[in-house]
Amino acid sequence: MILPGRLDWNQLHDLLVLVREASFVEGIKIMSRLGFDAMLVLQTGGLAIALPLGIITYFISIRLFARLRLKKQGKHFLN
Repeated sequence: MILPGRLDWNQLHDLLVLVREASFVEGIKIMSRLGFDAMLVLQTGGLAIALPLGIITYFISIRLFARLRLKKQGKHFLN
């Protein structure tokens, strides 16, 4: 959707099936033959998913560790 016309979903799906079935080294070789357009599409898709989830996880983690720190300080205060 972000990079229209560069790579067909069917081509990408077939490629990912090949990579999944291949060994690690063979998967790298297959990915290297894709070309810049396909790698750009894959990286953009990964970024589109990872960026919002990373931001959400960051703020959840901050709240969690702040609560854990307060709980730990409360235990020390009682002793």
